[in-house]
Amino acid sequence: MVRIFKTDIRDTFAVNAVRVKLDELLWFAKWNFDLEDQDRILRVEYPDGVVFSIEEGLQKLGLSCVELH
Repeated sequence: MVRIFKTDIRDTFAVNAVRVKLDELLWFAKWNFDLEDQDRILRVEYPDGVVFSIEEGLQKLGLSCVELH
């Protein structure tokens, strides 16, 4: 399953600042940012059947994110 989020991450410095926490939070998933996109997209790919509130987890890290449908 792939979910896509609009974020407030501005640059690679910000990505590097949260990389370890994202790896811990999303240990079951592959994730990456597309900072070239105007919405600074976060893509998260994870196995079907996993139930997890990505938005809540990222907000706990201080990141703003909204899932795009």
